[in-house]
Amino acid sequence: MSNNDYEFVAMGNPRADETTPYMIKFNRKYTVEEFVKSILTKNEWGYIEINGFEVEYGCHSIALGLGCFYDKEIKSCYASGGWGAMDYKIEVEDNE
Repeated sequence: MSNNDYEFVAMGNPRADETTPYMIKFNRKYTVEEFVKSILTKNEWGYIEINGFEVEYGCHSIALGLGCFYDKEIKSCYASGGWGAMDYKIEVEDNE
């Protein structure tokens, strides 16, 4: 799976529950705000975790509580899911 700015690289075979672990490979620098807005355009649900802080999002809901991370650049990102459910684990530099 990919768009022009990032792609999902499978890190193994699908599990018994048919979910797959992914590494997100960015083709340019990405801020948390840009990536979260991209996630929210998809018809999926799950959790977004940033540096240990986790929020839930839904097919048409906004992931609230992440604003303090929006201007931070993503250091690494992993995802896991399938069938409309996708969880994301994002690591950013903690400058504070």
